[in-house]
Amino acid sequence: MGEIRPIFFNTDMVRAILDGRKHTTRRIANRIPVETHRVEDLEDGTFECHWGGYQTDTGMFCDGTCTVSALYQIRDILYVRETWNICNMDIEDNSITFIYKADEPAEEKTARTVNVSDAVYEKYELSMAENNPEWRPSIHMLKEAARIWLKVTDVRVERLQDIDDDGIVSEGLEIGCG
Repeated sequence: MGEIRPIFFNTDMVRAILDGRKHTTRRIANRIPVETHRVEDLEDGTFECHWGGYQTDTGMFCDGTCTVSALYQIRDILYVRETWNICNMDIEDNSITFIYKADEPAEEKTARTVNVSDAVYEKYELSMAENNPEWRPSIHMLKEAARIWLKVTDVRVERLQDIDDDGIVSEGLEIGCG
């Protein structure tokens, strides 16, 4: 089994997941040279990038390889952090009931009630007393409040500009004329 890790999605992408329109997500790989022309998928979950090209600043041809690891690995379990709020707290059983912005403007919102430790309950009780915003940012979401859990089934390196229409649709986006 892989690791349990968070992944952030904006409200539109959460809606696409809930609607069954989003099956793929792409994340930027920061350490891959721009000049990469070939990527090999190594068995240990890393990628070997072969790069090279004419360097205009030096006037020379340079090439090389580097090994990079993906942020997520196959079999990792991801819990989706999304925009949320608390709609109820019950001190009797240390439970907190969460609601999610992606459910708006639906008449019935998905609510998730979670029992938490005394320390977590006190933290959110104090937070609610001091500041009760309409919505709370995803970065502050507890793992226990997550309602969407995803399993990583494939990891690969590809250029963003190589995305095709099928890739756009699997990302939960619509193809349209602009």
